[in-house]
Amino acid sequence: MHPNLAVKRINEGVKEALSGDLSRHMIKLPEKFEIEIRFRNHFKAYRASFYPGVEKLDSQTIKFVTNDYYEFLRMFLFI
Repeated sequence: MHPNLAVKRINEGVKEALSGDLSRHMIKLPEKFEIEIRFRNHFKAYRASFYPGVEKLDSQTIKFVTNDYYEFLRMFLFI
């Protein structure tokens, strides 16, 4: 397939996909996100406990609670 034809078909496909009812793809997120992480090694839990908003439950377990999904993802990435 020629590259110009491929680009044309991709553009047509994107226009068709975006012309439909996009609200059917929206998901309802929970009001609150709460996660407990239990580490195998206590020093990893200790290090993770310094992230803002993290609570250390015991030597190997941390807990994080937030209402913001992006803050939850950010914490998960850094920890």
